[in-house]
Amino acid sequence: MTRELQGGVAIVTGASRRQGIGFAIARRLASMGAGLFLQSYAPYDRLKPWGANEQNGDGMVSELRATGVRVESIELELSEPGSPAKLVTSATEMHDHADILVINHAYDIPESLDELSIEQIDMHLAINVSAPLLLAKEFARRHDCRQRGRIVKMTSGQHLGPMPS
Repeated sequence: MTRELQGGVAIVTGASRRQGIGFAIARRLASMGAGLFLQSYAPYDRLKPWGANEQNGDGMVSELRATGVRVESIELELSEPGSPAKLVTSATEMHDHADILVINHAYDIPESLDELSIEQIDMHLAINVSAPLLLAKEFARRHDCRQRGRIVKMTSGQHLGPMPS
């Protein structure tokens, strides 16, 4: 594999589980030479069937560092006011710049429409709508106009087909 992203830096949100999409993206970017700044939030993962990678967090970072790139991480709740700016600021301060923003995090609401609470709707909007927009805004504001600038917004679940509930 070529190191075509050598010297570049990628911010990847939702990179908290070895079996997750965020870690797979981070592994691929590292193999291409990109330095990484990873965001995770274990309290959310603990509530899900897959659980949190409490012991693997350091192992995941070590695995990525073994590719020869600089890797830093932060645990951050993206629904909190100011956290999207804090994430991008922390990444650019540690790496001096960021070329790629991969927005991979998500807040899943397993309840049916009839069971939804206002708190769940507010959290969904904060994490799945507001945080990605604020991340993109802060990334664009701080981007230094290098040629590699990219924002990639991920979502998942479509492979399951229609989700009427």
